[in-house]
Amino acid sequence: MRPLTPLLALIALLVGLIGPASAYAEAPASFDANSAYVYVPPGVLQRAEPLQVVFALHGVGDEGKRFCQGLLSAADRNGWVVVAPTFKYRNWMDPAIVGEDDVALTGELDAMLDSMPNRLGHPVARRAMLVGFSRGAQLAHRFALVYPDRTRAVAAVSAGSYTYPGKVLAGGGTEQVLDFPFGTADLEARTGHPIDSTLLAGIPFWIAVGGADREPQDVPRQWDAIFGVTRVDRAAAFEQSLEAAGVPASLTVFPGVGHGMAPEMEKGAASFLEEVTQPLVPEATAGHPAAV
Repeated sequence: MRPLTPLLALIALLVGLIGPASAYAEAPASFDANSAYVYVPPGVLQRAEPLQVVFALHGVGDEGKRFCQGLLSAADRNGWVVVAPTFKYRNWMDPAIVGEDDVALTGELDAMLDSMPNRLGHPVARRAMLVGFSRGAQLAHRFALVYPDRTRAVAAVSAGSYTYPGKVLAGGGTEQVLDFPFGTADLEARTGHPIDSTLLAGIPFWIAVGGADREPQDVPRQWDAIFGVTRVDRAAAFEQSLEAAGVPASLTVFPGVGHGMAPEMEKGAASFLEEVTQPLVPEATAGHPAAV
């Protein structure tokens, strides 16, 4: 084999350092809305009022139908429609990919919420509630930041990273501008629609994490300076950042629980959503029943 020319050698070195171009040309994460699991409690379509949609957002390596099972009893009690897409998440340890994916995925969830009246043949409430675990918890709270006008409540369990609910982080006499997914500085430009951060004040958040979920190597390091080094640290810091922004938030740490959606976490998430929806308050609908 002939030796490489200096130019070809340089190109080969660069390819080796940055990887194949196809890895960076890959489309953002997506999901098939038509194949999402939708649970409709018996008799709920006979009700006159708009139905409450609950998005159930799974973590890496899971799928929607399995993840949402712990919410179905509460759905039966309260008449919620549970919508559980299955995602093929990309590298959640890379902030650039996380930002790209969550702009795309939050937009698709918004579109899916718009499609539910036709899909069910019944109007639904304009604002959804969201329950997410791990990577799904990242998506759940970011949906609220991107679409506060479509969000009624968020239960975020054991997220590995969070988005600061503001554009600038002040500390130590300095200010740091935080672009998405670290903060919201460029969020309006990235999504292409106005972001009304004042609406966040009307969205209750329940943040939960296992008390034993403390392995620093399990989370991406780029968020350390903002939220801390473990999921427990980050959950507490995010809850505090929400309160500082005037957003109603609470934190529950489950002693002895590692990184998993334990039954007591499912029960806690369901109880939180029930508190939010009782008593039910009439609100504008996201659409009208399909023509018969």
